Amino acid sequence: LSVVMRFGRLLLVAYALAKLKNRFEMEEDLIRRDSLTGVFNNLGFFDSAQKELARSRRYSRPLTVVSIGCDNFKRINEKYGYQEGDILLKIVAESVVCVARGSDTVARFGGDEFILLLPETDFDGAGHMLARLERHLTLAMKENDWPVTFSIGAVTFLSAPETVDDVLRQSDILMLKIKKSGKNAVRHELFSERATAVQP
Repeated sequence: LSVVMRFGRLLLVAYALAKLKNRFEMEEDLIRRDSLTGVFNNLGFFDSAQKELARSRRYSRPLTVVSIGCDNFKRINEKYGYQEGDILLKIVAESVVCVARGSDTVARFGGDEFILLLPETDFDGAGHMLARLERHLTLAMKENDWPVTFSIGAVTFLSAPETVDDVLRQSDILMLKIKKSGKNAVRHELFSERATAVQP
């Protein structure tokens, strides 16, 4: 009888530990998620991107990073209210996730900017994905009658940089260039050790 009781206690302890571990993992995931859209936040993106950069360097594989900025987003908040703006951001996130693969990382940066990291993705592969992304986002805005367009800057790296900041800097520069030159466009460039980095 005592053996059975000890075994039962061990089962209860194992069950409690499993539940505790599960809860801890869920809380860890929540910390890395944007509360509005459900995609990664800055912290979650950096964690995922650091692993992908290390993998890309180890196996000499390309990767692509995409910076997505919502043009004229402030007009939505001003005209329809912040609740409508939140709905728009959720739909943008859903559209990006829709075209992303399971291995890709989607994150919301700041108010109306999103980042998409594409491991194992060369220049041509990224080009096809960018075309799908632009179509999905444009259709989503038209369906909701929102006067919002997108400035999308993408950089494909043949050789992964050392830090996540280096990766983000290149695509962010392209996105900002588009915003300054009229918005509503996609710009995609190749970065390699032999190529010149995108300049601000």
